[in-house]
Amino acid sequence: MDAPDTADTYIHRVGRTARFDRNGNALMFATEVEEASLLPELAQKKVDVRVTSINRRRMFNITGKLQSLLASEPDVKHLAVKATQVYARAVALTGRTRLTEDEVAAYAHSLGLHEAPPITLPTQEEVTSRKKKKNMSKLERLKEKIRQKKLAKKQKEMSGEVGKDDDDDDGGWGQLEEDLQDKKATKLSKFERRQKRQQELFATQGPEDEGAAAEEDDDDDVLVTVNKEGDVSAVEEEPATQAEARARDAVKRGRLRVRKD
Repeated sequence: MDAPDTADTYIHRVGRTARFDRNGNALMFATEVEEASLLPELAQKKVDVRVTSINRRRMFNITGKLQSLLASEPDVKHLAVKATQVYARAVALTGRTRLTEDEVAAYAHSLGLHEAPPITLPTQEEVTSRKKKKNMSKLERLKEKIRQKKLAKKQKEMSGEVGKDDDDDDGGWGQLEEDLQDKKATKLSKFERRQKRQQELFATQGPEDEGAAAEEDDDDDVLVTVNKEGDVSAVEEEPATQAEARARDAVKRGRLRVRKD
């Protein structure tokens, strides 16, 4: 319903109304300022937009009810103030047009506010810088950050506020290489993670624990018993049951028969 910031955004939104050889209808509400800036841009994209006027007889004013609501609900009033500020800033960031004080006051009045709240709009330089930064790649943003750092260092040198730590600065290229290496780092495999955990475990254990762990790995799976005098003797394997013994003897003698069922 709200007017998009660009014609491309409008085309993207309208495309969602029609799917798989089916027609769709879209309705957009726009103010006079938005209509004056958006319609020429849509005409360049060969988008046919039909302007429809609203029947005044079916319209009614709800400003009074909104003012009463805002007076009784401070939280709702706070939302109205934030909505006005966000709207004015969003329109300014598009770069197509700039709202006047009267237009901002009219928008605030439509939300139930008696006057427009204080708004700090971005300058034209901030708008241009934001668009430029948005179109940059990650590497270009990193280089721009380094350039800003070098520029700030140069300004400090001119003002005589350079510290000792800045003498060995490499211009930011060392940080660039570190960041690029971090981005190229691959994930460890399951075997590498297991080896890493074992190394960390051995690092935290003492020499006695490592010896005990080595002995546990070398021990055979033999049950041992320790008597009161401290003698260790291996326990022989438990004898098989009588049924198992008879079955083993039958197999040896060749007398084991298998039923057909």
